[in-house]
Amino acid sequence: MINIFNKFYSSCEYAYTKTPLYSLIYSSNRNPAYSITTDASRQCIIFVHVDVRDNIDDNILDDVISNYKKCKGNKIVVDTSLEEFVMEPYYHCVDYLVNNGVEHDDINILAGQTATSLFVNDYKIPFTTFSINTFETAYYNHLANYDLEFEFLERPEIKPRKIDRYFTSLTKNARFIRKVFHAFMVKKNYIEGSIYSFHNLGASPFNEMDLSWAKRFNLINPGISDQQWLTEVSSPYYPDDIDFVGEWNFNAEVSTTGINLTHETHAFVDMNGIKLNKVEIFDRVFLTEKTYKNFYHGLPYLSPGIPRQSAYIQQLGYRSFESLFNTPMDNTGYIGCFESYFKLIDEIMSLSLLQLEEIINSEESLNRLQHNQEVFFEQNEFKKLVNILETIVDKY
Repeated sequence: MINIFNKFYSSCEYAYTKTPLYSLIYSSNRNPAYSITTDASRQCIIFVHVDVRDNIDDNILDDVISNYKKCKGNKIVVDTSLEEFVMEPYYHCVDYLVNNGVEHDDINILAGQTATSLFVNDYKIPFTTFSINTFETAYYNHLANYDLEFEFLERPEIKPRKIDRYFTSLTKNARFIRKVFHAFMVKKNYIEGSIYSFHNLGASPFNEMDLSWAKRFNLINPGISDQQWLTEVSSPYYPDDIDFVGEWNFNAEVSTTGINLTHETHAFVDMNGIKLNKVEIFDRVFLTEKTYKNFYHGLPYLSPGIPRQSAYIQQLGYRSFESLFNTPMDNTGYIGCFESYFKLIDEIMSLSLLQLEEIINSEESLNRLQHNQEVFFEQNEFKKLVNILETIVDKY
């Protein structure tokens, strides 16, 4: 039997409701594979949740260590799955644990980057590491709102929709790939036909590197100076009120747009510069609520600019929507991938709203939407989490 220790250890900004521990606790009465315990003197798994901004206080880690030492068979799972990378808070956590008596083999890492071997190599992880798409379950929990004791999550009806705009594209934090596609949408004046936001928040405002890649993709109109371009694309668009609606929720008007542009994060490129010729980076995929909300709400979507992400989605059992259109996707590299999505967006914008409506309301499209919703409700990533814990227990 797997025993999960019921105490929340985390960095100060790590939201409890987004953690694997929260998922396990609130699903425990429906899953006989594990139990929740407050007694660390029995063999159990202790979760420690680390974000990329703040160190876990040493006094919190001292309590982790104290409970770990109550039983020889206890294991620790350091959860980093809310991001696809780790930074100093992770290293501080594991170094403190090891330096204060936690056995190396008793530490396991839960990663959000699905290319596990590349994650381990990138960040020099010396511990047994497992990967999980934690946002599939976190988004389900967000919808279910266990604090209100909902026993069943209602499914939105999948049905033909009347649309009045082409795209939904809601972006808060600026990242390289998002900035490239924002520049494309600005140049083509596609913002007017969409529900669109670009808050330009985060640690990476438009810079000279963005300018050089805008020139590479011919995203600057003739006669515009470099400074004019930087000023123009840096101006935020604020039609959505994320403070009121919440980042994980959709405005009702999204239901009357054709396609949701899901601009996922891609840290290896965004943080380390453009290493377009490194083949292995194509296998790095990270999915957040931005992707999973489409499956639940029954919306066709595109994830522009990340090679082979669509193929990975299909490996998970979901279906993508690029093939509903005529533009072929180039997944051989970032440049080709960016350019093929530019062409695909151009193709969609060349349609009348009625033509786009016919495509997204086709039998094939509705079948894909229904299928994705059913797979989402299977919650396969939560099942994978339980299997991971079983593997850890087998190490006792």
